[in-house]
Amino acid sequence: MRYTAGEIAAITGGILYGEASAPVSGVSTDSRAVHEGDCFWAIKGENFDGNDFAESVITGGGRCAVASRVPAKIPAGASVVQVSDSIAALGLLAGDYRGRLKAKVIGITGSVGKTSTRNMLGDILSQKYRTHRAKKSFNNHIGLPLTILETPRDCEMLIVEMGTNHPGEIEYLTRIARPNIALVTAVTEAHLEGFGSIEAIAAEKASIALGLSGSDSLLIINAAMPVLTEAASRLAVPTAAFGFGGDYDFAGSDPLAGIESGSFVIGNTRVCVPLAGRGNLENALAAWAVCSSLGMEAADFAGFMQNVRAENMRMNIIETPDITIIADCYNANPASMQNAIDYLGLLKESSGRLVFVAGYMGELGSETQRLHRKLGAAAADAGIDLLLAAGPLADVTVNAAREMSNKLNAYSFESTEQLCSRLEEYICRGDAVLVKGSRSMRLEAAVEKLEKLKLKTKI
Repeated sequence: MRYTAGEIAAITGGILYGEASAPVSGVSTDSRAVHEGDCFWAIKGENFDGNDFAESVITGGGRCAVASRVPAKIPAGASVVQVSDSIAALGLLAGDYRGRLKAKVIGITGSVGKTSTRNMLGDILSQKYRTHRAKKSFNNHIGLPLTILETPRDCEMLIVEMGTNHPGEIEYLTRIARPNIALVTAVTEAHLEGFGSIEAIAAEKASIALGLSGSDSLLIINAAMPVLTEAASRLAVPTAAFGFGGDYDFAGSDPLAGIESGSFVIGNTRVCVPLAGRGNLENALAAWAVCSSLGMEAADFAGFMQNVRAENMRMNIIETPDITIIADCYNANPASMQNAIDYLGLLKESSGRLVFVAGYMGELGSETQRLHRKLGAAAADAGIDLLLAAGPLADVTVNAAREMSNKLNAYSFESTEQLCSRLEEYICRGDAVLVKGSRSMRLEAAVEKLEKLKLKTKI
């Protein structure tokens, strides 16, 4: 990006103090990470107020800051743009820069699979195009604008992710990103606290189409979800569907989910997916829908897929001398928890005991208790040998599992810390242990503990 402080003031509707011609080639919201040419964007967060650091940035060598409060000192050659809402201003600048880019923009949302599909697409498309993608889960009203503003001018494919936990957020983000292709990976019972019903979630996810731009724009949806099909039908935009086992626009067949990899067929081409679990086959088919829309051939897609790599804390298989750990603890909702349980089922013939370390699922509103009971029942029904549930409602999950099966050993813990302190009591050599829970549970601590355990042999 290339702007001057004066241009930023004009785009954001801010008031300029200082040098209008001060050049800006990047944006940073972290006062400790402002580099030469960066504009420090002062955002008030839960723990810190960026406005408190604006003066130190520009007096310490920074050339530009956007803030809601004007610092007392503005050195010669520096500038400050005063705005009433720095987050809204960030969106305005990102929207302007999006209009200057020639790249195709791919926008992705969904209750499950959006980050994994985004990363999969990034790995695939970067083998053919100059590609830029969101970092980590940069999918909100701060992360998405930053992703756009970090995009090189010569980028050919820009992949952005859009998340939401309240109505209207996706529409706001998509009108900034203005995607040429919008993908909805899935709609499930996630963030019910903010939406109240699966129908409201579907409408929110489908609203990604409201920002579609370009003569060849397209909304791609998951065909397996009628509630999503219904929501999309109300938007009057070009729409296509992907799915297994049907006559869909982007159809896959013969899906085979394995312990470390899987495969499926598109046309006459079998695509091998070097990632674990059925969920990643669905993510790969969603990625194919996008790539096919861009004109990619199935054989090329299959070849590029071989260079896709798993993301940290998403179905990472860790082999220790004593146990197998499957770390899938970046986040959790009912659908992704069921995917985890299904994956454990694949290990029945090749592993010792099947152990499910299940954390709390957040933001489920009035359905929280019911869905945690359902989780426990699903774990028991799948034939898991040991359930270790942690966090709020762990006892609800465990009680439901015990009611379903008297063969399943199940124990509850109030916190991740309590769970970690007692793992050695329950885990034995030969166990396959899958760890999954909401981000707030920080279950990566349990993974680290498991890797260091000195284990006893099963008696």
